[in-house]
Amino acid sequence: MTINKPGDFSTYCICLIEPAKTSVHCLGDQIPEVERKIPKGIDPRYACASLQFRTDCPSTADCKPQPCAPEQVFQPPSINYLARDFQSFRQLLLDRILVTMPEWRERHIPDIGITVVELIAYVADQLSYSLDAVATEAYLSTARLRISVRRHARLVDYRMHEGCNARAWVTIACDSDQTFDITDLAFAVPPDNAVVRTPGLVDWNSLQKCI
Repeated sequence: MTINKPGDFSTYCICLIEPAKTSVHCLGDQIPEVERKIPKGIDPRYACASLQFRTDCPSTADCKPQPCAPEQVFQPPSINYLARDFQSFRQLLLDRILVTMPEWRERHIPDIGITVVELIAYVADQLSYSLDAVATEAYLSTARLRISVRRHARLVDYRMHEGCNARAWVTIACDSDQTFDITDLAFAVPPDNAVVRTPGLVDWNSLQKCI
C-alpha cells in the first residue's frame, strides 16, 4: 500500500469490500449511498483489521484499564483482656498510640494527648469496676450488699426481714437501797480471756482500768 503523505499516530481500519457500482443521478441531487458488500468467501469477522502507519514508533500508552489497587488491610489491634484498672488501661492506650502514631513521644502530664489518654483510662476503670460489681452481686454466694441478697431471696419467694440490732433484758438486784440516776449506769461485758471480776458496782475510774 502506497500513501501520498506520512501517516499519523491514529489507528485506521482497513476492510475488504466489493467494488462500488456506478449509478446515474441528476446534477444537483444528493449522491446516493452505496452499500459496500464483503466479497464472497471472506469471513465477516475477519474482513476488517486495524492499521497504523507509524510502525517504527510504537505508542507507550496502554489502553488497557489498570486494575484497582487492593484495599489496605490493617492488622486488628491486640486486646489485652488482663487490663482491669487505671494503670493497665493507661499503658494499653499508650502502647496502641505508639503503633498508630510512632512519631508521638510526648509523656508530660499537661499534654493534651496524655490528658485524653488518662481520661479514657479513668472511664474504663469505672466501667470495669461496675462490671465486676455487677458480676459479684449476681450470685448469692458472692453478694456483698444486703439489697442484693434480699433480691435473690425474693426469687425463691422468701421475704427477708430488715433485721435489727441485738437486744437483751438486764435485771439489777441489790441487797440494800441504792440511790443513783439510771442514765449513769453502763453495762460492760468483758472478753472471754479477761480476768474474772467480782460482780458488783464499779465506778467509772475503775471501769476505765478494766478496759
